[in-house]
Amino acid sequence: MLRVVPAVALLLISGCAGGVHEARTPATQPSSATPIHRVDAESCPKVPTGGGYAAVDYVDFVQALGNNYVADLGGHSIRATRADLAQVVLHSQCSFSALNDRTHKDPGKARDGDTAFLPPGTPIYALKGWSQACRLAAEHDGRVHVYLAMDDRAATAKARACALRR
Repeated sequence: MLRVVPAVALLLISGCAGGVHEARTPATQPSSATPIHRVDAESCPKVPTGGGYAAVDYVDFVQALGNNYVADLGGHSIRATRADLAQVVLHSQCSFSALNDRTHKDPGKARDGDTAFLPPGTPIYALKGWSQACRLAAEHDGRVHVYLAMDDRAATAKARACALRR
């Protein structure tokens, strides 16, 4: 009897940590393929339904032009207005946080156009006076967010030098 109690407690704890897990797959599935979760945006990556669940706590990122850009990184909260926006560089393709909320799966590596929070179709802009390789911006949550290009060679997360100064 003592062996059952820890197992039940573990199931209860894991059930609480993962949230509610209702069936999310269609009633009929091809038997030869791994079932896939679908989201409204067709441009989001398809995530397999098998395996465990993942709750991801994202930083505000944009993947664009082969680079990762992050807003409000390490105290570098940069203010901008609509007047600072230049041309549209691309439109967001997939909100990873929305995908994770819906599927409870890790979407994997971000592709150009993938973001943490921007709804699909949101314009992502260049900033006047800045190289696109250093800074981008997008409007959401009622303000313009500036995204700094990350230094992919750094051992810890930090912005590229060109993102911090002209």
